[in-house]
Amino acid sequence: MQVTSPPWLTDTMRWVPASIIREIQYRPDGKRVYVEADFSWEWDTIDYKDTLLSAMNKISRETPGCPELDTASLARSPTRGTPADPVFFITCDPNGRAMNVWFKPTDG
Repeated sequence: MQVTSPPWLTDTMRWVPASIIREIQYRPDGKRVYVEADFSWEWDTIDYKDTLLSAMNKISRETPGCPELDTASLARSPTRGTPADPVFFITCDPNGRAMNVWFKPTDG
């Protein structure tokens, strides 16, 4: 297996068990469909899994320059939001410049 994205990791190659390889889904417009298996769910994100998956796909579709998200970066903000209304973020890399997209599950 060779990493193809992000570009700075393309020299990374490893053997992996065939059982962990799966096809990535794309919408008819070519944008990726993010699924549960794309993310590492933590204690502070797991309770919001369905809402966060919906938000990830919306961000990918609608945020200019963010069709591909860094799925390892999904996290709950330790400094924004409240326990009753948490704020989350994910990193995307438009034009080679990493940026965080901040959102609340209540954003819709």
